Amino acid sequence: SNWGPCVNILAPGTNIKSYWLTNVLPKSGTSMAAPHVAAVAAMVLETNPSLQPDELKAVILEGAVQDKLFNNLNGSPNLLLQVV
Repeated sequence: SNWGPCVNILAPGTNIKSYWLTNVLPKSGTSMAAPHVAAVAAMVLETNPSLQPDELKAVILEGAVQDKLFNNLNGSPNLLLQVV
């Protein structure tokens, strides 16, 4: 899901430039936000390759910026992904 209590963190996912066939188009949604989280996870694991999944999650959540989002979060945590 892209919102609600099952979400752990929010990431940029609106108007992300995406290649589609021969065009670059702005896309929005979970499929645009997920790669940002995956990239941060990869950067953390590059310096800490022995982290277990729960430890990786904790590092990412601890590095998030709190209380910067002001829209209706529909039960999502007010945590914005940040490169840690």
